[in-house]
Amino acid sequence: MTSKLPQAQMTEQSRTTDSPYERIQRWLPVVRQYLGSTGSLAFVFGSQLVTFMLLARHLGDVQFGQLMAITATTQIAMSLCGLGADEPMVRRLVRDPSLYPKLLGHNLILISASGLGLTVISIVGLYFAVPIPIQSHEHLMMISIFALSNIILFRCISLAEAIFIGRREYMWANAIVVTFAALRALTALVATLVFRVDTLQTWAFWHGASHVVGVLGCAMALRTLGAPRWHIMRDEVKRGIHVIIPNFLNTMRQNVDFIVLNWVAAPGIVGNYGAASRIVQTSLMTVWSFNRIMYPRLVIAGEQGCAATFKLASRYVLVAAGLGGLTSISLFLLSPYVAAIFGRGFIYMATYLKILCWVVILSAVQSVAYDSLGAVEKHGLRSLISNVSSVIGAGLVVGLTYTYGVNGTFVALFISQILSLAGVWIVFFHLSRRESFTN
Repeated sequence: MTSKLPQAQMTEQSRTTDSPYERIQRWLPVVRQYLGSTGSLAFVFGSQLVTFMLLARHLGDVQFGQLMAITATTQIAMSLCGLGADEPMVRRLVRDPSLYPKLLGHNLILISASGLGLTVISIVGLYFAVPIPIQSHEHLMMISIFALSNIILFRCISLAEAIFIGRREYMWANAIVVTFAALRALTALVATLVFRVDTLQTWAFWHGASHVVGVLGCAMALRTLGAPRWHIMRDEVKRGIHVIIPNFLNTMRQNVDFIVLNWVAAPGIVGNYGAASRIVQTSLMTVWSFNRIMYPRLVIAGEQGCAATFKLASRYVLVAAGLGGLTSISLFLLSPYVAAIFGRGFIYMATYLKILCWVVILSAVQSVAYDSLGAVEKHGLRSLISNVSSVIGAGLVVGLTYTYGVNGTFVALFISQILSLAGVWIVFFHLSRRESFTN
């Protein structure tokens, strides 16, 4: 009687006997998807660079520093908007497309409810934290537009992208990212070069208008997929909290440096640091584009357990690290030229960029294990690891920045990133080993 090997074992054995040509053929669809995803996000990177450059040159380093402080605060609030409902939009939609109406309604309810509260809190906080020498009603109007745009409207645009990723329709997901990036760049181009916008309060209206147009475009793209079913998926609320708390703390760790620097450093320093930091964060698109494609595959592998997912993640992390390394080296080499584009006031930007660019490698390696823990439904554990490392990291950033200024910020960022990377990979490896011994 012939014995039958388990499917996972047969698949693993077949891989060991594949010829190099067969292995290349198996990876070709992934490469094509990555090139399409990277191409779209590369366009986003270029568009955001154009947007930053135009705003920096026309607003000046002082107002640009104030804009970075506003953006950092609203990004922290935006990370809480929706209470993590976009993660199950991808995870559940990949496995069961029929859940789309319930998932859409779930997202829209949570985005609306949480977004309104977060917008009000952000407006009040920014009004007092970022003093600008204009009349009080103009100051309030400006901050309100930035907060509403960056929190609720941007979250709605991100939701549309998540929907198409969950449906594995990467072309549409890429189209949303590319179109909105082009819209923002075109808005900055027209506002600064045609209408000579050179103040934050005037730019706020242009910024808000671009987000309104972006939301309307996403609504048109989604109109054929069906109406939402207005229902909260209670089982996903708890999972969403596990997702949103790490995202919030991680976003706070990534943006608290702007807020603290705004207290202890000159606005020009904040502007230089903000420009360098935003370019590094934007350059992570090389890693994000890879993760967008790999996460649905990790989700499918996650149904087989931690051990199978760890094997897949071990292969993916080499690619992610390579992409991160190439990105870091490119930023290092291009830093003087990028700084020159931003204008005369950004004299420290090249030095800051040469230091910060190496964070991309650490973020790339960490992201693979982080996504893998989500794929195997270890949301609570992943949340705990991320929360602890983010709190420690944010504390380091606040303490060292307040004491040593921007130099302390650099040290704190690298320490916190290394701690987070080590924690998530150690736990993921331990879970995989324990499952292998159990089986």
